[in-house]
Amino acid sequence: MRSLFRPSLLLAFAFPVHAQEFTSIFWPPRDVGAIERFGEFFGPSLAVGGDVLAVRDTRDGENTFVRVYLREGLNWIEDGRLAPYPRTPFVPDSLDLADCLDVDAGRVLVGARERVLLYHRVAARQWVAEEIPRPAHVTGNGFGLFAALSGDWMAVTTESALDLLQRQGNGTWALMQEFPMTFPIRPDIDGSNLMVPCFGGEVRVLHRNGATWNEELHLAPYWDLPALDGERMCAVDLLTLQYRVFERVGTSWVPGAGLRFHGERPSALGFSDERMYVTQGGKLRVFDVASWGELGEIPAPFPSLCSFSRASLAVDQKTLVVQTTAKPVEHTLGELSTFDLSGATRATLHASHAQMELESGGTLTLELDAGPANAGKAWFLGGSLTGSSPGFRLAGKRIPLDRRADPYFDLCRYRGRLDGAGRASIAIQIPALAPGDPLCFLKDRTLHHAFFLWERGRGVTNVSNVAPTALVGRIQ
Repeated sequence: MRSLFRPSLLLAFAFPVHAQEFTSIFWPPRDVGAIERFGEFFGPSLAVGGDVLAVRDTRDGENTFVRVYLREGLNWIEDGRLAPYPRTPFVPDSLDLADCLDVDAGRVLVGARERVLLYHRVAARQWVAEEIPRPAHVTGNGFGLFAALSGDWMAVTTESALDLLQRQGNGTWALMQEFPMTFPIRPDIDGSNLMVPCFGGEVRVLHRNGATWNEELHLAPYWDLPALDGERMCAVDLLTLQYRVFERVGTSWVPGAGLRFHGERPSALGFSDERMYVTQGGKLRVFDVASWGELGEIPAPFPSLCSFSRASLAVDQKTLVVQTTAKPVEHTLGELSTFDLSGATRATLHASHAQMELESGGTLTLELDAGPANAGKAWFLGGSLTGSSPGFRLAGKRIPLDRRADPYFDLCRYRGRLDGAGRASIAIQIPALAPGDPLCFLKDRTLHHAFFLWERGRGVTNVSNVAPTALVGRIQ
């Protein structure tokens, strides 16, 4: 499956058709009591499928784990942490840790050293691991470094082969076929088609008939960033500097017209529903592959904080996830922005700042916009220092603010009624701090704000997205 904030005014395309609307932006809150010298890297390995998002989280000197999020309305709520990556003494992380994640039908696939772990959700924040060990007759070392999942089929690589496993009637996984390859990486399965790039720029595509896989396309070097979507595949041709599309016709993959690119080499590419999403030169560009018309550009959320110059992305039929190497606070590197590809949702809470300096303080303005249909409704806004997960339930709706032992939650409470346009504005003063001030503990913490609407007789009717603002500075 697909592995691999700001308001709509920031996400407006040059052309109005198929405009993506914002759903969420977030980075993990700094853990209370975190050791100062430790750092965190949020991503870049990520995978999205339906309402499940998996993200790799790396900590200096600690075990790497995977955060799993479930989408609820406009927000992604953390639903558990998977810890499949024990550190091995004297072994570099690049050799000890698999760099693959996949999500399929609510399951999370995680590659590990000489095995694969398939996680199933059994309850809220509870995921159970099913271990698939290395089969006896697999060729080559490194089983599990890269893997992909679709239904009852799993593709797993070693340094010299691609192995295809199928779930059996008794629930076990059996090795069905093995294809010799030179350093295959990041396979992707979509239905009956499987695409796998190889180190050095080769790309190979297989098709399944019944329980048998056959190779139908072999592209010689040099290709980069291949992406599969059903019966089509996009890739970057590094020899001609073109984006190319291949479409399956019969048992062949026929190349279509290409689109030449200029400037920097693309750094990430996603493909879904005839739309190609490319990060190049710090920009996220969108193309219609049927006509090679450029639909426009998605600007980076809060450009002063991050850009798409070193972005990773994942896409499925309804969600685009972009990870950047933004450093919102000192100990966290990386943030995620998600976009709804259906255009059915949009941001309803907009923060004036993604980052604020504690030495100078200032005014943080929060703009509520629920639309004219909600004009005059009562709104309630709250805040949290410790994040949006797991939040709490009120009248059957999840309010995405963590309130457990959170000092800010009890202080940040606002209420009012939306105006005739369904809007409201709140100004929150951030005091200027000096060294030694009791509030200096706020340094490198993140304020999370969200609001909900209340209607008599119906209870909570709308819950906004979470708007985070990082508090930074040089104070101690």
